Amino acid sequence: MTSRQSTCGVANHEEWCTHEAGVRLWNPHRSSDSDQAGKFLSTDTCVTSVAFHPQRPSVVVAGTVHGDVLMWDVEAANEQWASSPVVMHDNHQDMVKGVEWIGDAQEPHCLLSCALDGLIIQWRHDARKNQLEASSYFLLLAENVRLHKKPISGTTTAYIGVTSLAKNHFDHSVFVMGTEGGGVLQGSLSLSKPIAPVVDSHASVERTYSCPVVARFPPHRGHTLDIHSSPFERNVFASAGIDREVKVFSLLQTEAVLSVRLPEPVSRVRWSPSQPTLFAALQGDGRLAFYDLRRTTAPVAEFAPDGHNATGTSLEFCTRSRDLLFAGRGPGTAQRDLRTPRLSADYTSLRFDFVPSRKGSEQCAFHRVDVFGGNYTRDRSKLT
Repeated sequence: MTSRQSTCGVANHEEWCTHEAGVRLWNPHRSSDSDQAGKFLSTDTCVTSVAFHPQRPSVVVAGTVHGDVLMWDVEAANEQWASSPVVMHDNHQDMVKGVEWIGDAQEPHCLLSCALDGLIIQWRHDARKNQLEASSYFLLLAENVRLHKKPISGTTTAYIGVTSLAKNHFDHSVFVMGTEGGGVLQGSLSLSKPIAPVVDSHASVERTYSCPVVARFPPHRGHTLDIHSSPFERNVFASAGIDREVKVFSLLQTEAVLSVRLPEPVSRVRWSPSQPTLFAALQGDGRLAFYDLRRTTAPVAEFAPDGHNATGTSLEFCTRSRDLLFAGRGPGTAQRDLRTPRLSADYTSLRFDFVPSRKGSEQCAFHRVDVFGGNYTRDRSKLT
């Protein structure tokens, strides 16, 4: 099956967004002499998060600045439907910061979305109708997160915006999340507790909310910007913050196992899907650094993007070609297939391959990074 990757871009917004934006799909195995994406899925507002269906890569879900959750099937027989999103009705009321497919044998096609309105919505994918249906609503309140956030003006209850969310790769009812104010939390779909009815601007209809929080970890100083669970260790995850730190945690203890200090705020952190002790961190200025937990807290390899005024926006490993990492930066350019570094056993060799961007594009830059595995062993004792 053909591998796909996607990019999306978002700028700061102080008012209603009417930008012509969308999701651009790329084939990571295309020849690097082509600067054309496979398909562009347009939207009438900026896209803030995107995820492919794990079993049906033609199905793409995205969250937007306005709080909408959209879905496309790029291989649908009806080309008009394939190029236009299906808009879900019970959406968020603020910017969607993450969409994450989860599932197990009992519920194989669930989606979680999180947003700055404090809501986490669980969606079920109806394969027959090929649409999403909201099934559960979770709400983060200040009293649950305990970040000492002041209530929103004119209300008696403070909602804590959810900035990032990541599933556990071994238990599909467990997830971790980052919040405004630096919160680092463990959530559970099966152990969530109902909360008292809340009357607020979220509720256009009567809904039952639950609190998903089952554990809290030491917060970042400032907003938590990203969070990601290890694909190798059941209890290990990493969080990244505006305080320029990446923290590695275990679900079995409250204190961080390791803290790594970086020069700039860290917008994205991702564990390698093929090398258990390696993770990548993308900084706000576009610099990309690789860290090996078996060594020191200094990066084992770094990459500084070409050009000035770069902003690191997105970072993902390719799930089918696990030696590939895709990094985005923006705004205004759309570089693709920039390869660096190609990590050898001693992390020394570098190779660059630039592709020109579309003139005037609002898409973020898109880089391809070949991560060639060193002599890694899957020693589980390293992270426990």
